[in-house]
This record gives sequence, structure tokens and C-alpha cells, in this order.
Amino acid sequence: MSCSLRWQVELLFKGWKSLFDLDRVKKMKKERFECHLYGTLIAILVTQTLLFQARRYWHQREGIKISEWKA
Repeated sequence: MSCSLRWQVELLFKGWKSLFDLDRVKKMKKERFECHLYGTLIAILVTQTLLFQARRYWHQREGIKISEWKA
């Protein structure tokens, strides 16, 4: 993996960690944790999909390239 690609992946995970509070997990039963984890992963997937669509829309319609965080 190239250095710049690795850096992009690290920034992506850092953003997810701060946005979805992935570094703070209370003590709970395994089943509840799994539900919380899957729910968070679904939220990340939906959010990323919407951001991708928004960025694509602005690029195609307005000719504007924006970052994920600005979208």
C-alpha cells in the first residue's frame, strides 16, 4: 500500500472514530456490544454513501470538488 493511500485510510478511520465515538465503549453484555457495533457500522456505511452521492452531485452539476468533511 502506498504511503499516501495509507495516510488517507488512517484519516478516514480517525474521522470515523471521532464522529461516531468509537473510542468510548461502556461495559456491557456481548450481545448488546455486537448490536451497538453493527448499528455503528451501518451508520458509517449510510453516511459514507450519502457523502459520496453529495460529492458526486456537486462535482457533476456545479463543477465543484469538495472534501468529505465539507460535504
